[in-house]
Amino acid sequence: MNATNPQRFDYLIKIVIIGDTNVGKTNIVSNLVEDKFRKDTKPTIGVEFGSKTFKFDNSNVKVQVWDTAGQERYHAITTSYYRGAAGVVLVYDVTNKISLENIQATWLRNLEVVLDKSIPKMLLGNKIDLQEERVVDEDSGKNMAMSENMAFFETSALSGENIKLAFETFIKKIYEAEKSKTFVKEKTKESLDAKGTSLKMKSPKKSSCC
Repeated sequence: MNATNPQRFDYLIKIVIIGDTNVGKTNIVSNLVEDKFRKDTKPTIGVEFGSKTFKFDNSNVKVQVWDTAGQERYHAITTSYYRGAAGVVLVYDVTNKISLENIQATWLRNLEVVLDKSIPKMLLGNKIDLQEERVVDEDSGKNMAMSENMAFFETSALSGENIKLAFETFIKKIYEAEKSKTFVKEKTKESLDAKGTSLKMKSPKKSSCC
């Protein structure tokens, strides 16, 4: 991953990160953006966000990662921030089985109310540094990801394991899709412009009247 000047970018991509409270969402963002783990992190109230700039090909891609509150009483507020997202990261805690079950029972359902079901999604099984406390095996996460057509990684916000790899892989996929859309739009515009020019160049029909 190449970090670049955050003031200059060619693409701006909004990502929302969701999941139960205490699964490590805030520290995942902190690790990605600042290479830090904050031991005194408090539950997010409402929404916070950080940004990171990646470079793919010759394009600078600025990513805004919106960290949403996991507590149920904030769901009505946070779902409004899903709009405009180009991708969604769903997080569970490998030491908490319920947090994985809630991905399907709660979080994916909340998404479908606001966003198109086809939006790119990535599932992260966080806190793999706590191996002695693990209750969710890797295959359980993989199977859910496959069933919901999501990318999948296991991560540790504490050590940073797989955080940057996961996001770089996910963002690159979104970037390539957005780039493809832009290319199609530009070609369509060029085609329409060419047709318009062609029509303008046609000379008016001469009257056949004598």
